[in-house]
Amino acid sequence: MALWQELGEKYGGGAMHELVSTIDVVLSTRVAEGEDPRDKLNDMRSAFLKLNANSIPLDDKFFALIILKALPETYAATIQVLFAQPDLSSTKVITSACNYWNMRTKTKEDESTVAFTARKNLNKSTNRNTGFVNSNSPG
Repeated sequence: MALWQELGEKYGGGAMHELVSTIDVVLSTRVAEGEDPRDKLNDMRSAFLKLNANSIPLDDKFFALIILKALPETYAATIQVLFAQPDLSSTKVITSACNYWNMRTKTKEDESTVAFTARKNLNKSTNRNTGFVNSNSPG
């Protein structure tokens, strides 16, 4: 309780409420399964920088762990690789999460493009006249 009292005395009512909301962004943000993480990670990063600018320092490595906790289960392999790094940072985590997202969505886009092209080519081949003449047909 002393921390909240000290923060209240230092920052006052309105500013205090804003800082509590900023802390909430950092601690409570979660990326849903299948959701593009970039907007939420950017919001978390902005809140982190705002807290540090307002004399509420948060260690970057600790913030990196908070970000890892915000990622969905499909990022498990990426998270394990990042945990193994001795120089873990929020920048590395955000970059890795965005790269993973880009890889997943690019693969889906590539698969869709390949499937569309295959269907398009199939339609062309079945709809065009092949130019062959059936010698068994009359006339």
